[in-house]
Amino acid sequence: MDASIDNTAPSVGIKSLPGIAQLKPTSSPGLSIWAHTVGITPMDSKSTHSALPFPSHSIFWRRLDHEGFEGLQLGGLLNGWRLAGTALFLREGIPCQVSYEIACNAKWAFRKANIHGWMGNVPLSREVLVNDSRQWLLHGEPQPEVLDCIDLDMQFTASTNTIPFRRLNLEIGERAMLQTAWLRFPDFRLERRHQAYTRMAGDKYLYERLDGSGFKVELAVDACDVIQSYPGLCIAVPTPECSFGMQ
Repeated sequence: MDASIDNTAPSVGIKSLPGIAQLKPTSSPGLSIWAHTVGITPMDSKSTHSALPFPSHSIFWRRLDHEGFEGLQLGGLLNGWRLAGTALFLREGIPCQVSYEIACNAKWAFRKANIHGWMGNVPLSREVLVNDSRQWLLHGEPQPEVLDCIDLDMQFTASTNTIPFRRLNLEIGERAMLQTAWLRFPDFRLERRHQAYTRMAGDKYLYERLDGSGFKVELAVDACDVIQSYPGLCIAVPTPECSFGMQ
């Protein structure tokens, strides 16, 4: 998430997490139907494929830009990744509820997002899709402004920062410049954004907007590259332990 307004083949590196051997299988008919539409197969108990070495992971944020909270679950699919979350917050005094489900391929390149909810009395529903030619569609309409972008960055959530973090798999001290498809809220327009990430430590990134504004911010992350602290935007609510393992 780029919160500063209103407040190459990809590679993947899987971090090992102590004490966790493998993903537990999940069976969800709804997830199965949704994932197959983007060519990503969810795990189920009858699958003969090996489990991915990455468990599900959940987090709960308190928002700093507005009154509100957000929950996110990150999990593996047989040949891809899934992020699912719900944000509940006030925007200019108007209650908003936005739920989303995002699919990425095995190399963490974005494939599809379903977004729905409401803002006051106005229902919200959007679908963002990228085809094999890296052409973006918003609710079925072509979006040439973001042609060839790899990552989706949604303005209303910090969850999408995890996508380039894991796709780039930067070493400490390494910097990467990228162009993302930035989804504005609440008008849901896609814009091209020039950004850069520098991995400053195992649990810290520097984010920069490359638009001449000079905006930059340090982001703290956990072992799964999920945001723990985004100054001015959100902070993780402390829990006894991170939630791992699909039940």
